Amino acid sequence: MREMLMYIKRIFSIFFSGIQNDKDAIKKLNSQINVYKKYNKQMKRWIMISQENESICSYLKRNNYNNIAIYGMGDIGQLLYRECMAYGINIKYTIDKYANCKACNVPIFFLKSGLEEVDCIVLTVYTGDVGLKTQIENVTGYKVIIFEEILDAITSKMFL
Repeated sequence: MREMLMYIKRIFSIFFSGIQNDKDAIKKLNSQINVYKKYNKQMKRWIMISQENESICSYLKRNNYNNIAIYGMGDIGQLLYRECMAYGINIKYTIDKYANCKACNVPIFFLKSGLEEVDCIVLTVYTGDVGLKTQIENVTGYKVIIFEEILDAITSKMFL
């Protein structure tokens, strides 16, 4: 939510600074709006999954992902961390370019090779393409699962 408040402040600052007619700024804002719309849809789907007595962690356990890492420690990454801790999923570390999650009791690393082996890395950052997933797999050598793909897998079985 902190990220959303920062985004709203930025919209107002751009609007009131007279940049609203700049096509590049408008294109960038539209792109950011689309990311937040996607974020909102993911959160809604996660809540729906929970309301059906299902969880991201039960999916991870069913697929033998018992030792994981989380890439991206924004709101979704931090909530996933808390859920995994509650369900007994072992989070060996997190990966974040800012490396400043104070709510986590595990190591936080920048993306690099040589990280401890995990069953998978859950990518919580929404990028809109698979480039980041491929990059993480190439650097670490570990399987990467996009958070939204987990939501897709769970909801496709729930709402047949």
